[in-house]
Amino acid sequence: METEENNIDTACQEHEHSPTGKLSVSHEDIEATVALLTAMADPARLALLLLLAQVEEACVTAIAESMQEKTNTVSMRLKKLFDAGLVVKRRDARHIYYRLRDEHIVDIVRNALLHARELRS
Repeated sequence: METEENNIDTACQEHEHSPTGKLSVSHEDIEATVALLTAMADPARLALLLLLAQVEEACVTAIAESMQEKTNTVSMRLKKLFDAGLVVKRRDARHIYYRLRDEHIVDIVRNALLHARELRS
């Protein structure tokens, strides 16, 4: 007599869309993606990314003022985003300016927001 487990195994083996072989992404790529998403997974850092998506670049002081936050707090958040490769910075005298690394970041954030809205509706 066949068990339910055997029936499930057989059904999975016969399914034409079952995964075969190894994952086509390296462990290093997965780890890097997790680090990137982890950096985005904080509401305040995500808000920073959204703000930077609206401008070409901005200095820490201007960002802090627009978010009504302390400059040190914003600097710490931007450092995490910088370390994750999400933003780039440049120094001009006493000011540090930040911008998004590239359009991929904007796409990731906007797609995540759209998906979150869809889930709520």
